[in-house]
Amino acid sequence: MLDIFGGIIRTEFHVEGSREHTVRFETSFVLSLDIIKDECTIEDCLDRFFEKQRVEGYQLNGKTVRAHHTLMFEKLPNILMVNLKRFVYRDGMIKKKEHVYFDDVLTIEDRHVSPCLQLGIFKRSSEVKAR
Repeated sequence: MLDIFGGIIRTEFHVEGSREHTVRFETSFVLSLDIIKDECTIEDCLDRFFEKQRVEGYQLNGKTVRAHHTLMFEKLPNILMVNLKRFVYRDGMIKKKEHVYFDDVLTIEDRHVSPCLQLGIFKRSSEVKAR
């Protein structure tokens, strides 16, 4: 199952003003994507999933600093499973009725994959430690 549906998501955490950043790898079988507006494409949902996210209230050495994290594919699965988050909780469960459009073929953009994947440097799963 890992060979077919398993991908690896790379998380990079960075504190602004610092040269160092932390990289973590996680095995992923399903991408859970938020539906972001009334009418959107699956590519819009992917862009939202992979965009740089601010980390609020992160403290370093007792001071609150600006930090962010970025997600990207380190290894693409052979078959990508996507879960569209259609339900929200507001005084009870509500189903979103937005339309999400998609083509027969999904192209994963370079901005969604790690530099290693962009350069065509593929590591065997034993070389990438997924946690």
